[in-house]
Amino acid sequence: MNLDAIEHELLNLPRTELTKLAHELLDARAPEQLDEAWLAEIERRAKELDAGLATLIPAEEVMRKAQALLK
Repeated sequence: MNLDAIEHELLNLPRTELTKLAHELLDARAPEQLDEAWLAEIERRAKELDAGLATLIPAEEVMRKAQALLK
């Protein structure tokens, strides 16, 4: 499975499962590098997602906008 297929599958997960996976990935990546302020921000954003108060933006759109700003 390539990265695009994985991303497609992940973005189709229910929000609660996606949030749980994000937490697990962050914990596995480098938990010692995450300070308290960043952990609080992650929790705040996860709660907004779970409550339906935030809108997810596909990575392709974010990258396209970022690249346009850098030009």
